[in-house]
Amino acid sequence: EFFKDDPGSAERMLQTISDRPDLEGGAYIPMNLFIFCSTFKANQYSLPDTITECYQGHVSELCFRECKKDERDVYIDPTLSELPEDLQDLLWRLGELAFKGLTAKPSKYIFTEQAIRKIFPEIKGKPHDSLFKGLLHLRIEKHGFRPTFSGNFSHVTLQEFFSALHLSRLSEKDQVMFWKEHISNPSFAVVLRFYAGLTKLTCKDFIPSCLVMPPATPTTAAPPNVAGATLQLPAKSDQQNPQLLILLHALHESQKKTIICETLKHLNSSLRFHDLGSFDVMVVLNCLARCTHLIELNMYGNRNPFPVESVKRLLHKNQKLQKLRHIVLDRLTEDDVVTMFTRTCSVKELELNITKFTSLSALMRV
Repeated sequence: EFFKDDPGSAERMLQTISDRPDLEGGAYIPMNLFIFCSTFKANQYSLPDTITECYQGHVSELCFRECKKDERDVYIDPTLSELPEDLQDLLWRLGELAFKGLTAKPSKYIFTEQAIRKIFPEIKGKPHDSLFKGLLHLRIEKHGFRPTFSGNFSHVTLQEFFSALHLSRLSEKDQVMFWKEHISNPSFAVVLRFYAGLTKLTCKDFIPSCLVMPPATPTTAAPPNVAGATLQLPAKSDQQNPQLLILLHALHESQKKTIICETLKHLNSSLRFHDLGSFDVMVVLNCLARCTHLIELNMYGNRNPFPVESVKRLLHKNQKLQKLRHIVLDRLTEDDVVTMFTRTCSVKELELNITKFTSLSALMRV
């Protein structure tokens, strides 16, 4: 529909998505695909660096479209940093509604008339979607003799975006408390990812809020770059404890190199990740390329191929890395082997699962 008159752009769009595991994993959701397509077309056939920027652009486009219907000529910054006062107030209050819904027990995705009027008390009579610039969809219902209404965001991901927007406006103390409470909860992983994209993780107590007491084992090596540290980041990520993976996703979304490097100083020198998706693999490898004290990386139970270039970068940046286990590669050439393992590479133990390899002799020489 977006590219029916320009098939070549459709092909470029598909190629761009396939090269972006961070976006490809969410493209099966119709709303996400709509956002990616509209952003790609509006952004001169390219996509922003993060999914947060895609959603910021989507919200700004909806607001602009609704203002245009009202014959209102306004500038709406794609990052939402510069907005007319009434639009800014609308987004803040939608954030409050979204946040209260997600943090309720159980979480709420459909809001009653009472819940909506509590945050928008100025609503008179029967409201229309245009009041919310198309960001909240209303349904008119009838209970007895009195009509009522309910509302919901078009997709839970949009509600998560607005929840993160609200979280970013809380006091730093409340932001840290929320982070500590939900960092191990996969239900809030997307909220924390959006939060990182919006704030760039500039909260001064962000790093301490991520640290935990290490398990008492004689083989656990403390992070060498933090003198006398008793707290550190988890050394293992799996379904029972996904805290480290959720954190790395947030760091990656922030695109803030200084925060990433400073946080990774608290990593254990031996890490284990279990059963990662393709986007998880990309995030883990890209972040760990900035961890200079890593000695062992075990990716056990993973079936998704690892990007060869990301593995190369990991090996080149981590001069202390000695053990690399359960690495899945769908293709490996002789040049890849030479580049990866014969240039200042310190790896002594290596476990590879290679689908296609063009030359065994090069690997035998390593």
